Amino acid sequence: MGHEATIEIQEQRPSPLAWILAAVLAALLGFSFYDPIAWMIERWSLPDSYYSHGFLVPVVAGYFVWRDRHALMAEAPRRFVPGLLLVLAGLLILLSSGWISVFFTAGFALILTAWGVAGYVLGAGVMRRLLFPVFLLLFMVPPPLQWIETFSFNLKIMVAHITVFLLDMAGIAAVIGRGSTIFLETTTVTVGNACSGLRSLIALIFLGILFAAWAKMPFHRRALLFLLSMPIAIISNVARVLLLCLVAWKWGGDAIMAEHSFFGIKTSVHDVSGYLIFIVAYALLYLTLKLLLRGLPQDEVATEPAADAAAAAPPVGRP
Repeated sequence: MGHEATIEIQEQRPSPLAWILAAVLAALLGFSFYDPIAWMIERWSLPDSYYSHGFLVPVVAGYFVWRDRHALMAEAPRRFVPGLLLVLAGLLILLSSGWISVFFTAGFALILTAWGVAGYVLGAGVMRRLLFPVFLLLFMVPPPLQWIETFSFNLKIMVAHITVFLLDMAGIAAVIGRGSTIFLETTTVTVGNACSGLRSLIALIFLGILFAAWAKMPFHRRALLFLLSMPIAIISNVARVLLLCLVAWKWGGDAIMAEHSFFGIKTSVHDVSGYLIFIVAYALLYLTLKLLLRGLPQDEVATEPAADAAAAAPPVGRP
């Protein structure tokens, strides 16, 4: 009679001392990086923040850690010296950032230091498994405001030019004036910062990463899905600006911001279009996912990655 051999993964249960050590290290990290953490929370809380999703990023990253908790606990704890080098590098970046008063780099130093601590205490295997959650955490660090303003300005100029091109193709006279102002026959439409599409671009990129993480596809298809999230966000925002220009061309510029009652809620075409276009962008991203899943063996296809990804995605607000 043959005997079947079974292999079980033995989880390394943390001892009470390990939990105490982890709590002490977390407290030390929080104390050392108090100023960068406070700065990030302040930037996330600004009324017109492009990074209001920052509050949810650690939660989403924590979900992936929890999802892989069995594999993480199966790793035999052993010291990994390169992790200590990352800790020292992170602390050096923190000191340098404090000296020149730049919190942007200090935010990345926090992530680097925490990852290094995990690697030094728990080993290279844990460090490797934490790579994706650590990558997600990068999306919670807001870049300098000057960078955001520069990128937003260039983005809205590009959106305005594409919109004018499409209007000309439709036979509607339109020209670009000073900055990002679109001159129609009887009115003007200015593509402001809220219409640059930067918020929707950041949200769609993050959502694209989550889609790629949940979908069971080869790596090159996941990378393509992530890359396509950027043009999808731009195309969706161009559609929004084009819609606003058509409303202004048909009913006048005041019709864009005029308040109307939708299901008992007073809002404007400008605001409603922002939410509708994000729904369109989500639908396009989901359609792209379905197209990339075509041709794969059925047992390799994730069932419903999009539903979980949408639930974990950051709120976008107005694009």
